[in-house]
Amino acid sequence: MTKKLKTLPLIFSLILLFCVQPVGTSPAYAQSDIWVSAYYAGWIQGCGGEGYLKADQIDFGAVTHVIHFSLMPNTDGSLDASINCISNQNSADIVNAAHAAGKKVLISVGCWATEADFLSATNNANRTRFINNLINFMVSRGYDGIDVDWEPLSRSSASQYITFITELRNAIDSLTPRPLLTAAVIWEPSIFSGLQDKFDQINIMTYEMSGAWPGWITWHNAPIYDGGYWFPSTGEPVPSGDGLVSDFLSAGLQPNKLGIGIEFYGALWSGGTGTTTGGVTAPGQSWTTAPSVEIIPYYEIMEKYYQSQNYRWDSAAGASYLSMDNIGSSNDKFISYDDETTSYEKIKYIRNKGMGGLIIFELGGGWRPGAPVPDNLLQAVKSAAWGSPNSVPQPPVLNYPSNGAAAIPANTTLRWNASTGAESYTLQVSTSPTFSTFILNQSGITSTSYSLNGLSANTTYYWRVSATNASGTSEWSSVGSFTTAHSGTVVINFAGKPVSAGVQLSWQTISEYNNKGFNIERRYSTSTHWSRIGSVAGAGTSSTTKNYSFVDKKARTGKKYVYRLKQINTDGTNTYSQEVTVQK
Repeated sequence: MTKKLKTLPLIFSLILLFCVQPVGTSPAYAQSDIWVSAYYAGWIQGCGGEGYLKADQIDFGAVTHVIHFSLMPNTDGSLDASINCISNQNSADIVNAAHAAGKKVLISVGCWATEADFLSATNNANRTRFINNLINFMVSRGYDGIDVDWEPLSRSSASQYITFITELRNAIDSLTPRPLLTAAVIWEPSIFSGLQDKFDQINIMTYEMSGAWPGWITWHNAPIYDGGYWFPSTGEPVPSGDGLVSDFLSAGLQPNKLGIGIEFYGALWSGGTGTTTGGVTAPGQSWTTAPSVEIIPYYEIMEKYYQSQNYRWDSAAGASYLSMDNIGSSNDKFISYDDETTSYEKIKYIRNKGMGGLIIFELGGGWRPGAPVPDNLLQAVKSAAWGSPNSVPQPPVLNYPSNGAAAIPANTTLRWNASTGAESYTLQVSTSPTFSTFILNQSGITSTSYSLNGLSANTTYYWRVSATNASGTSEWSSVGSFTTAHSGTVVINFAGKPVSAGVQLSWQTISEYNNKGFNIERRYSTSTHWSRIGSVAGAGTSSTTKNYSFVDKKARTGKKYVYRLKQINTDGTNTYSQEVTVQK
């Protein structure tokens, strides 16, 4: 393990979730250019019943190889095929479907926390039996190769690992046609520098690279770059795909032997305290109370959490995420995941580095049967990897603000999804739906966002984007519209509820201008007389969402109260909010 990775002693502790059935500007290339090896979990396929993603639902045109996940090594050199549902029927279904599409299928052995089992299975007494069992399983079920997922791989295991791989390679080479041998790796690059001729693919697991561990900060699940972030506790850079690739290249591996990972899962960070926003909402935040972190599938992110106004693209890290700054720190969320833009950028990175390809973990995480395109993330990989030669880019898809959005700050950033093969974009913004005049007509934009400042208050704007490369310019995207907030301070979501301490009031502002603060006023529901019961300081001038709260500790049980906010500006002018009624 390199010095940097010594800060990650538990880097894959969360991947145990995937080891057993869960209980809870890039030109186009020919398909042989890079590999796209996609893991397909047996439990996703189904364990004796209806599965979530069937083998015949996979678009094999989007991949070069499928890796069936996974067998488990037993300490005596035997194999456990049942724990992850690698049944005879599941093997036959995926092998037959892939072969009918002209694609190869490998059987994977191992996962997180299997090193002790591998060490016993590959000792001098058991190694020959273990290798024979792997070969017999592969041949009898029609697989085209073996993927070794020995996790973790300690330096002390190097000699035994090298012997095992060398003998396994020799056994495979005795077969005709010659099967493939691949490995999922992250630890000890120096071990693989001497073994690279034994493997057809060495795939670096560049995902699940963060967690709420002591000395850490919030960080992306699968970033391409470190984004310039450092650990405050050590001064070392945070982990990234590029950092891991550099480690393996520095150890002497050839780039065309290496792949990186796209994960169809993401990291959901929740709660915590002591960050700049209260709870966790973005990368690079330190905390006082640690947040929770959970690995969840892409389909859950999109169906349960995704809202366009929360989407962010970290261009420095090459990573997408959702930022949710809700009322109360415990409700804040930071969700880091691979999306269409990330997939495009990772494939561009692979080609720029002259690397061999990529792995996807795993197909079921990206399957959304209720969506218009159930495998939209896989289709993004397919489009980025196998785009038609010399093709004009597709029109971009607008991302933020959502169409028809209201109360958008006067200073805002427009965002759109990357268009495969695009080298630059043109953005038009107008107050006319026909674009007869322009607020902005900007070409040559090389990112997928553009910041606008000083927009007029309470005004509807229209915008569209086109994509350009050497072959031409796409059609315009669909036209999006949004309306800016009224001038001054805009209060939303004013609400109240009884709590043990009294009545808790909460509200948000989506913009503030010279806001001195709020007086909280109350009356009995049977009275017209208002009384001031407290005040909360404002944020002055702001174009970002702010959260506020106040507890009326003098509210009495059995009484019904009406509350309002008196928002006061620094020049003494004021406005009143809507009223809310609370029964204590």
